Amino acid sequence: MITERYIINFYSIGDKRFGIEEVKRIWINAAIKENERCGVFINGVIEHLELICDIRDECGTDSQGLRIIAARNPVLYEDSEAYFSAIRRVILDVKQKLDNPYVTISICSTNFFTLTVSSVLAYYVMEV
Repeated sequence: MITERYIINFYSIGDKRFGIEEVKRIWINAAIKENERCGVFINGVIEHLELICDIRDECGTDSQGLRIIAARNPVLYEDSEAYFSAIRRVILDVKQKLDNPYVTISICSTNFFTLTVSSVLAYYVMEV
């Protein structure tokens, strides 16, 4: 199924300092709040990034980025506009609680499917 993948980068540079545990905690709380509001919980994967940037960006050797990747599961959330509104509110909530750091967002179209043990076994049996 075709769906959207959101890649959100939070940049901890200059005077905006935060770590992965803080961002994770804030994201989870914002996702819970959004789930209570509209029934959409924004799952994701969080990664630590080392930055390469120049002095104009106030980037030092201790600057870092944090990336959250979330994909809309079209089986759970058919309405892409409702999902976009929910993830937008979560991102804005996290950004505000982190004192408005620099953030980038990429939205990509992607194929989405899940593999269950039974589907893998069924494929394996058909191939053998």
